[in-house]
Amino acid sequence: MPTQARSVTAPLPIALLISLLAVMLTACGPSSEPESVEPPPAPETREPSLALNPLLDEGVGPDRIPAFHQIQREHFLPALDQVIEDSNGAIEEWLEQEQVDGTAEAIEQASAPVSRLAALFYALRQLNNSPEWQEVAVDFSTRLQAHADAMRTHSGLAERVEREYRGLADTPDEPDSYPRLVRETWRNLQRAGAELNDADQQRLGEVNRELTELAAGFEDNLVRETQRFEHHVTDPELLRDLPENLVGQLQRNARDRGHLEGWSFTLHSHSLFPVLRHSPDRELRKTLYQAWQRRAGGLRYGQSRDNGEIMRRMLNLRAERAQLLGHEHHLALELADSTLGDGERLEAILDTMETAVRPAADRELDQIMAVMREDDIADDPQPWDWWYYQQQLMEREHDGLDDQAREYFSLASVRDGVFGLANRLWGLSFQPRTDLPRWHSAVEAFEVIDDRGDSLGIVYLDLVHRPGKFGGAWTSAVRQGIRQENRRELPVAVNVANFAPAVAGQPVLLSPDEVQTVFHEFGHALHVIFSDTRYRSLAGTNVPPDFVEFPALLLERWALEPEVLRLFAFHHQTGSLIGDGLSHALKDRRAFLAGLEALQQLASIRIDMAWHRVGVDDEIDPGALEGEAIDEMDLPGLLSPRHRFNGYERVFAARSSSQDYRLLWSDVLAADAFERFRSGGLLSRELAALLRDEVLSRGNEREPMESFEAFRGREPEVGAWLEERGFR
Repeated sequence: MPTQARSVTAPLPIALLISLLAVMLTACGPSSEPESVEPPPAPETREPSLALNPLLDEGVGPDRIPAFHQIQREHFLPALDQVIEDSNGAIEEWLEQEQVDGTAEAIEQASAPVSRLAALFYALRQLNNSPEWQEVAVDFSTRLQAHADAMRTHSGLAERVEREYRGLADTPDEPDSYPRLVRETWRNLQRAGAELNDADQQRLGEVNRELTELAAGFEDNLVRETQRFEHHVTDPELLRDLPENLVGQLQRNARDRGHLEGWSFTLHSHSLFPVLRHSPDRELRKTLYQAWQRRAGGLRYGQSRDNGEIMRRMLNLRAERAQLLGHEHHLALELADSTLGDGERLEAILDTMETAVRPAADRELDQIMAVMREDDIADDPQPWDWWYYQQQLMEREHDGLDDQAREYFSLASVRDGVFGLANRLWGLSFQPRTDLPRWHSAVEAFEVIDDRGDSLGIVYLDLVHRPGKFGGAWTSAVRQGIRQENRRELPVAVNVANFAPAVAGQPVLLSPDEVQTVFHEFGHALHVIFSDTRYRSLAGTNVPPDFVEFPALLLERWALEPEVLRLFAFHHQTGSLIGDGLSHALKDRRAFLAGLEALQQLASIRIDMAWHRVGVDDEIDPGALEGEAIDEMDLPGLLSPRHRFNGYERVFAARSSSQDYRLLWSDVLAADAFERFRSGGLLSRELAALLRDEVLSRGNEREPMESFEAFRGREPEVGAWLEERGFR
């Protein structure tokens, strides 16, 4: 499955720069691709009274679950104004006491209502893609950014935190995590420019605001161009070899867009990528691929909504911001907020991987060219050939593996499978909670209960596509789990995906890649559910950006293991268990065409690095820098880093750049950690308990690499990542 399905980050909150507004809302972000037809706009309503605003209530029931069934978009702005006013008042009240010790905790407590509201807003925003929600989102983000800027430039607050930080001396973070909170609060204030003079602080605020506006404009252009495109056909020959459920989706697309007959191809991932994978019509693939790449103009197509100039301006502003904050360039600034370390270590890892990957990639390219010659295609492979011939080789090697496997992967059985794995590893059980508030009737809610009968949290599942949702798959931490004086505030996690709805007479059936998506997102949910820290800003998924995908990528690795498939892979009609031959073939899929996949990923990282190593005074030509990186790597024409960039969205419309290197590093950590389970037992309760105690429950209350090393027993190594793909 294309990378976009799980890992694209899209319309997320303003990247608040200080821990008092730490809002780790999602792990895998949605794609900026709205459903082709929006739900009808709601009737115009007046701004609701605060007295009737469910967002200002404590929630429903003893566990105070948000009243999802009552919340409307109109509730958010007045609620935000109220909690910001309350937060400001609490901060000023603290500062009047002239007390130093406890300042970081005072900030934490004062900002908690703002953080909770922001987490809830962006979770629901991603489920409601309409012009009305977008309008509210712009206003909400602007007000939130203004609040962050005010706190960032509050000299009395920064001075008080710095004094508390200096007073720590060599106090260790553990066993009391409060020193960690102080250090992280001060570090985030530094990163937000608290030590700058007034003029530089003002300029930093201007840069941040312009970057926010540019990113929003970039995303809006991309969304509108994605929404606008349609390739309507009436010739059934163009549907040849397409899966039945996809043909049904294309027909629904056409009816939704007002056509009485025919089929409509769109650029939404649930429609586009299956066509690129299965259609033998090369011209159709080229048409769709080029439309996908040229959305909003790309770098040079000059459409009415052209993002090229936005890209250049954002690169300049990022370089300026890095310089203001004392870094050579934007990449150095990003790496300063990472577990990886520095650019030299990243370069060394990339070099090691490329050396190992290249021989396999060359062999795989020869295989693809041989199959193309059988189809009487004499010219060189092009990017729109990538997914199709990848599928053709897969079918030759495994003879319809995906179609055969799909029969064993009903959504209900896969859900039960990931629940069963969590039961085997951690003794968890999952109690359906039909009594809890939901935002849609198709959503499922489960209470997670441990082996002692204690409630750990709530997981919502919203996994099937419907009009109005953003595309892709992601996890939102609506509420993090934290320890309070005499109770634990239960976390709430939301897993979202966009699997194709069931066709008549069948349940929702998933591909092997989609099965991995379910496990991946549930790995994020477990990271939220297992969180057991004192402070919200250090809880759960509030970890450095290059560590947040690690738990999800780790759990994903269990999905297609034969030992795990035996827990849930039963044929949806006959009830028979998946056979050994099919289950072992699924396990071996990771190494299939892994060389070309890895080479493409490495290229996207090197291009991202080239873009973000520019200085503030450098003349920036993104296209030229991209071309130089591709030429230096001698990248085959079949591959394109833009496959991963998704119209450059992941670099310019996301919360931050450098997402691919972060994903790669998390994947290295996951492969290395999974290797320990391979050697110690895939279903080892002892290792699972160690993982929970040392990593999943810790959040950011200590350095995440210390947590990793406490589980692994050493620093991470790339060997397992190379071995599982057959490069060693």
